[in-house]
Amino acid sequence: MQFRKLFEGQASEAKAFELINRGYSPDVFRAGDFFEIGEAEYWYFLECLPPMDFSQGGFSMCEFATGNLTNAFFERGGRFWCLTIERKSAADFASWARAFCPSEKVEA
Repeated sequence: MQFRKLFEGQASEAKAFELINRGYSPDVFRAGDFFEIGEAEYWYFLECLPPMDFSQGGFSMCEFATGNLTNAFFERGGRFWCLTIERKSAADFASWARAFCPSEKVEA
């Protein structure tokens, strides 16, 4: 799994929606893309649709963006993150959740 940070700093509500809706083709919307969001955005996405997965300090959206790609949201150390994951089964969500550590060095 490779991770790519899309935005430096915490994305505002408007910026978070812009990044989530940046495009739904595989060359633009890729597994491993992530950015930081605020707690309010985390709770908004948790409450807007029933989560498909809800464990490992996060959840994934039940609505897929394209193919097997969906957004997952995580709390890590009091900070909140949106991560695009490839999900074909619940085991995939758990694997992405275990691997996601935003404080490690990532591709810019």
